[in-house]
Amino acid sequence: MNRVLLALGTLIIGWFLSPANAAAQIHEVKIVVDGLACGLCAASLERSLGRLDDVSRVEASVANKAVIVRLKSGNSFDPDMFRTAVSNVGQQAGALELQLSAVVRVEQGGYRLQPGRGRSLRIRGGPANTLRPLIGKAVLARARVVSSPRSPLELELIDVLPW
Repeated sequence: MNRVLLALGTLIIGWFLSPANAAAQIHEVKIVVDGLACGLCAASLERSLGRLDDVSRVEASVANKAVIVRLKSGNSFDPDMFRTAVSNVGQQAGALELQLSAVVRVEQGGYRLQPGRGRSLRIRGGPANTLRPLIGKAVLARARVVSSPRSPLELELIDVLPW
């Protein structure tokens, strides 16, 4: 619970320090990397992911077997690009977790998060009681990518807070 509050607190502080046009966007991607076992592997991942457009900072952690990728304001997000950058250095990308600010929408009978530029992100399942009062409002969210590679992006909400 403390980690969740710390992560959301960091996201909120980052939002206040970022430019206004960056308010609705994906801020950070956490990639679990299967088999991340050494510093050389971590450095290779940092270089590979750091070359992607819209990436501002990359930090790989052997201890956590994960990479945290901070994105530039006004970014677009394609999970397949991140998975490819990980596989290009001989590693296997596992779960992708996003920290984002977005507006809650209802489209085609389901909930979606609209993170500014780009397509809206479909919420799979979705905690209706949590999202219903937030329709049309900005939120800070943490969500896991649950769609398979090369398919429309779907998320599973972990946390959501009114903005």
